[in-house]
Amino acid sequence: MTRLLALTLMLTGPAFLATGCGDPEPTDDDPIGTGGPGDTGDTEVPGETGETGMPSETGVPSESGGESGDASGGTSESGETGEPTETGETGAPVAYTTIADIRGGTVVAGTQVWVQDLVVTAVTSGGFFAQESGVSSNGGIYVYLGSSGTYAFPAVSDEVTVQGVYDEYYDLAQLQVDHATLPGSVTNHGAGTAPTPVDVTLADLADTTTAESYESMLVKLAEATDLEVVDVNNFDEWTVSLETSSDEILVDDALYNAVSDLGIDVRATVTSVQGVLNYTFSAYKVAPVEAANVVGYTAAPVDTGPVVVPDLIISEYCDPDASGTTGARFIELYNAGSTDIDLADYNVVRESNGGGNYYTISMSGTLTAGSTWVIANDATTFDTTFNIDTSTNITPDQTHSGISGNGDDTWAIEDQSGNVIDILGEYGVDGTGEDWEYTDQCISRVSTVTSPNATWTDTEWSFDGAVSAGAGTPGTH
Repeated sequence: MTRLLALTLMLTGPAFLATGCGDPEPTDDDPIGTGGPGDTGDTEVPGETGETGMPSETGVPSESGGESGDASGGTSESGETGEPTETGETGAPVAYTTIADIRGGTVVAGTQVWVQDLVVTAVTSGGFFAQESGVSSNGGIYVYLGSSGTYAFPAVSDEVTVQGVYDEYYDLAQLQVDHATLPGSVTNHGAGTAPTPVDVTLADLADTTTAESYESMLVKLAEATDLEVVDVNNFDEWTVSLETSSDEILVDDALYNAVSDLGIDVRATVTSVQGVLNYTFSAYKVAPVEAANVVGYTAAPVDTGPVVVPDLIISEYCDPDASGTTGARFIELYNAGSTDIDLADYNVVRESNGGGNYYTISMSGTLTAGSTWVIANDATTFDTTFNIDTSTNITPDQTHSGISGNGDDTWAIEDQSGNVIDILGEYGVDGTGEDWEYTDQCISRVSTVTSPNATWTDTEWSFDGAVSAGAGTPGTH
């Protein structure tokens, strides 16, 4: 009688079925897996005919422990029948499921499945990411083992077979292993071959359908030019983008913290970022596993000389008041001087609610003397809101989702060394109730102002009222 030669991980721990339903999502600074399934008791997952949590295939023992095709006349209590077998041991072999079947909708949530030929790509405190060998999409899954107890977790690159219950934990597909009723549900076959990361671009990951096909797989994010760090949040996640694109992606700190290790900061650049494509808090994030996954890191430039102040000012910002018009938000810059300005030398920076979270928007191109530069949140909504009179249509010079200030955010123009050139509001101050709060209205620069000012000065600004009442003059100063 032929038996599978594999080292079976006997997982021991609290007896619960990991359903993941009804539990709060983990806080953003928790490691992956610690906010996992809830303790709903040790309910078994029956098969179609009422088996004890095993796949409902011919030959799997029933509740009575009868022969069910086993030549030995019964089933041992050691958990041997928890593994798929060759024909002749316990009847027909267990049918394996592919990750593509799970992601394609063939398998419904709550179904117990066997998945083989998985290679571990990252290990967390509560489980591990793994993907099928030789696939370029729809091949990744997260395996949740739990955050308590002592388990012999597999290592990165180990090849495993997993028996678990498929579920969606806050839209992250995962296999939940029931330690109590499925002993030997993770079988480690030893070291395998690490999968090659799938090459992706910002545009790929900005498209949710495309990104979902790479969920829980190893990816390598790269573009023709270096990626720029445009934001670092309070959870040590950092956002990368390009000067020429509004597409962007978060880099997760769940498996490796590049902010604390490498000193990642705004305006730093990287050649590429490799990691598992995680999905958490309604966003796809690339999660590096180690420092080597962050390739070509170059620290943010340091100020090396006197600041050259151009005649570049913030001339207007609008926060439309009507429902459904947040996409029409825009910021307008104006070249008040007599010479052209290379916008690549400057960034538009937003500080959210005075909380120290800075969001950087890169620019490119030349702004001629006496001209404006309009950056809108969304071109379509902007057009619907402001181009009522088709004879004076204005098209944004640039669109970026970062144009999302809602009245209490500070806006500034900075050079590439981080020096403030001009400012609307005050850094470190929540604008609510301040003399510069522009909630649901437009605020513009007084026409006599022709030089930038790095200090908020209320006399240089005027409130123009609500957009619904006719305020807002993008492209004109």
